[in-house]
Amino acid sequence: MSDVDDASVRIAGDVNDQRVSIECVHCHYGGYRYYFLCPLIGTRCEQLFLVDGIFASRKAHKLTYASQSEDELSRAQRKVRKLHRQVEGDSRYVRPRGRKRYARVQMHKRATRVVQELYRARLYGMVGDTECDPNQSRLFRDPVSQDG
Repeated sequence: MSDVDDASVRIAGDVNDQRVSIECVHCHYGGYRYYFLCPLIGTRCEQLFLVDGIFASRKAHKLTYASQSEDELSRAQRKVRKLHRQVEGDSRYVRPRGRKRYARVQMHKRATRVVQELYRARLYGMVGDTECDPNQSRLFRDPVSQDG
């Protein structure tokens, strides 16, 4: 960019034509860092999101991350899925060996128990039967367990 003071980008195509300013900030260790200026609220942002044909920042569009609207059970289930991938290995995680594997397996087992407890508590709350004991009822028993 030759003109650091007046940098902008014109966005055209299938969406409405829009011009977005770019702010150039000098870094302490040399070089520059470039930010978009949100056309709606004027704040610096690194990404612009297209919503209803308008490019703007996440904050301007009032967008949230999916994890921000999860409840406790969903968070626990996501943690179990992540630990399972770490234990078994996939394209993102290498399958651990030795002590690391043992530690991950134990973490996975604990997280799975937490998910089961949260799930049972949710079922118990939905049933709402005060006479029903979640430890005695077949509805709340773990289908994997062999005790009855």
